Amino acid sequence: MSTVSVLMPVYNCSKFLNESLDSILGQSYNDIEVIIVDDGSTDNSVAIINKYNDRRIKLFAIKHSGPPSALNYGISKASGELIARVDADDFIHPDRIKIQYEFLKRNPGYGVVGTNFIYIDEAGKRLSKIKLPEDSKVISDQLTRKISISHPTLMYRKEIVLSAGGYNEKQVIDDWDLYLRLLGKTKFCNIQEYLTFVRDRKNSYSKQADYNLEAEKLLKEYFNKIISGNENKSSIAKTYFDMGYFLYYENKLDASLPYFENALRNDPGNLLYKRYYYINKYLKNSVKFIRKHKLYKIYEPLKYFDPNNRIFRNKF
Repeated sequence: MSTVSVLMPVYNCSKFLNESLDSILGQSYNDIEVIIVDDGSTDNSVAIINKYNDRRIKLFAIKHSGPPSALNYGISKASGELIARVDADDFIHPDRIKIQYEFLKRNPGYGVVGTNFIYIDEAGKRLSKIKLPEDSKVISDQLTRKISISHPTLMYRKEIVLSAGGYNEKQVIDDWDLYLRLLGKTKFCNIQEYLTFVRDRKNSYSKQADYNLEAEKLLKEYFNKIISGNENKSSIAKTYFDMGYFLYYENKLDASLPYFENALRNDPGNLLYKRYYYINKYLKNSVKFIRKHKLYKIYEPLKYFDPNNRIFRNKF
């Protein structure tokens, strides 16, 4: 039995496949199998994969159904107890699998471990470094308002994901949906090394307007679930704040204000809630001006002093 199953769904990624596969097959930890699920590609992706003469590669083909279906199918074929996610247009550091494997081996209470990552463009040029919080409590706290762990960087215990029902094949934002269902079931961590190179593609779904709308829908469903029948004022306040926070950073300032107001009503002494409420209520035009002219980039160097992204928000 392979210790780690590397799971890669593929759909028309021929341009980047060689670089991605070479980075996987060249890992310093080589007790792996590479589960590739071709999701109905119409380019020469399958032909490229078939050129590799490596027994660790196991190629499966399904009718085009989308990433969640391909991922669930891949998990069903994986023999490893640990699943490492790698997207077909990304590539990874030679020690990524080894570092994540050793972390999960040392920490049985953790079920999901990601890494910091480097955004690259389609030509492979480095664009930016994305640093994510390390502590499980911080990650869990933030997951109800923003993504604080990156799907293409993950290694997770197969049994943990299966216990949460796997990927929701009806959900467009399948990674965030999974994280929300994993809350309370396991601990999270982000390795504080830049071990994944994530391709920032212009036509990726996350860049489309529908993505933001689907994310808002997902969080509102989660919001309604938590609020319903909840009598814990602190929990209610946080839930209102999280929903307001998401809308605030989607430039829906008017829509976010009532959520911040309700957060303060339930937890009037919380300084974070006060900050967002009063800035939104009295400095709304200033916020809009700063965003319109991208003046917030002036403060980018300060991210170094905010390792847990409590003030700054990584969006990916």
